[in-house]
Amino acid sequence: MSTLRLALLCVGLSAMFTAATIWLARYRGWLVYPRSDRWSKKPVAQFGGVAILLSFLAGSFFCPLTRLGMCLCILTACMGAVGLWDDVRGLSPRLKLGAQAVLATLAISTGVIYPLTAHRWINVAFTMLFILGITNAFNLLDNMDGLAAGIGINIAVFMILLRGASMHSYLVIAMAGALVGYLFFNFHPAKIFMGDTGSLAIGFFLACAFIRTEQHVTTVVSLLFTPILVLFLPIFDTLLVSITRRLNGRAISSGAKDHSSHRLVMLGLSDRNAVLMLYAISALSGSVAFLWRRFWPELGPGALAIFLVAGNLFWLYLAQVQLPEEWLSRTNVVTIAIPEFLHSLATRGAAVLVDIVLVGASIYLATVLRFGSINSIVLPSFLLTLALAPAAKVPIMAIFSVYRRSWRAASFHELYPLFKSAVAGSAGLVVVLFCLQGLGSFSRAVIVIDFVLTFALCAAARSAHNLFSELLPRHPRRGCLLVGGSSARLFQQYLEWQGEPQDIVALAVPQGLALEPLRKIEASLPGTPVIKLTDLPALLTSSEITALYLLPECNDADVDFATFVAQSYAIPAHSFTPNVGAFIRPAPEFKKNGYSHHVGDMRPLGPTA
Repeated sequence: MSTLRLALLCVGLSAMFTAATIWLARYRGWLVYPRSDRWSKKPVAQFGGVAILLSFLAGSFFCPLTRLGMCLCILTACMGAVGLWDDVRGLSPRLKLGAQAVLATLAISTGVIYPLTAHRWINVAFTMLFILGITNAFNLLDNMDGLAAGIGINIAVFMILLRGASMHSYLVIAMAGALVGYLFFNFHPAKIFMGDTGSLAIGFFLACAFIRTEQHVTTVVSLLFTPILVLFLPIFDTLLVSITRRLNGRAISSGAKDHSSHRLVMLGLSDRNAVLMLYAISALSGSVAFLWRRFWPELGPGALAIFLVAGNLFWLYLAQVQLPEEWLSRTNVVTIAIPEFLHSLATRGAAVLVDIVLVGASIYLATVLRFGSINSIVLPSFLLTLALAPAAKVPIMAIFSVYRRSWRAASFHELYPLFKSAVAGSAGLVVVLFCLQGLGSFSRAVIVIDFVLTFALCAAARSAHNLFSELLPRHPRRGCLLVGGSSARLFQQYLEWQGEPQDIVALAVPQGLALEPLRKIEASLPGTPVIKLTDLPALLTSSEITALYLLPECNDADVDFATFVAQSYAIPAHSFTPNVGAFIRPAPEFKKNGYSHHVGDMRPLGPTA
């Protein structure tokens, strides 16, 4: 059977089995009901993983299977059975992990071993960790409508592109077809969930199939980094959840709404846009791996370094998103408190490390762009320049106070010290190379290209936070707007106490307030962006604001400006002023977290235009 017919067969079978499963689940009451740790808001049919497995196994009968392929199908079905037992009866994390380890051991015994080194036991240990890690990563990734199935299709496609036609490619095509047929019913709004039956089986199969894909790769760098690129999103999401939960003393294995998809929704994306954004990231990472292996054998390592730095910056961007307490998992371990000086030291150390990687990537890309490849003639000069470039440029960046400033940069004025340090660093590199080897020992074109790339990449890294905020396809948020600072959280609690909960679109900070405390203010209002008061007109244009509240820390000039802007957009404006009698006679009082707070009076500022 041709690959196209196999794919269409599996798509058709999966759609048929999934539709039948939805009908049977509704008839028998096999539904997943909304819970605090689940994203769904209505009852949804479960056991979609059974339909995926049935269509995959049915399609495998039409594949030219080897003994290893047959074993992989049987083990995938067994992993699905483990997930089904967990969906129906529930398994403890230890028992689930133990069953996964047994199946991973059986897969290794059949010949599924990642060829990382020349030492078999190192390869076996790495293979075990790889299979268990990817299996559980897919289990964690199944947290929003269409996410796990779509990412699974994406990974399967790039595995086929990397490997080409082979016996195992037929099985990968069968799995991709099964996921496509299921995705018709699982994309937002989902009519069915796959559960652990599907997520564990898919993760296990893709991990084992990927190992077989890499059997004939001989490049060490490719062996190390290709799996990171192809399986980037499951790894990304697992690290995001595991590290942030551990640092905050929360259970890693418990369900919660703190995944990358949930954080994107908190930033303002719709459910569909959040999933599509993650699809795009997965496609981009897979494209880098494919182009590196097929078309960019020389530029690949440089492109890899840039992509990984961008991925880490996006990871940090999402990790800093503040989530509501009810979205998080339970607290059952000791919170890891990092002292302030260690946090500052780690931040500066991470900035230095990022710059070193980008400087090295710039030298590599500049050399390849100039000479086409790094051959035996260019190699000695390249290695010398690669060793000297970070040593010459990074200390100069420190001298120009690049690392004393905030990492985020929003204008060229804030990037100007970086520009000066890039110029001085390139000049210093030229002087060092001239002293060591003379004027004719290095390419001046490489130095010029390296200067441009160094400044561009380092500037992009420092502008990444603003760049991510601009690129995310958000939908307009609706709610009220606060103008003030430290009392914003108290005002929000007062509205809740009054029984008038409102979504706070943003907090506009007056011009006289220092910029340094903004992070603490932002942390006190989970999911609420903090903007400057001068950016108020732009926000009112892009959002649906129902009311504007002026908090006590606003002076007369702030009140006049905000009131004028609100009247221009026909938005009701209210002033929230302290009650001067609070210290003499009882004032309105409410209790929050065991403490009593006195609040002021709210008064309207008059009719709006």
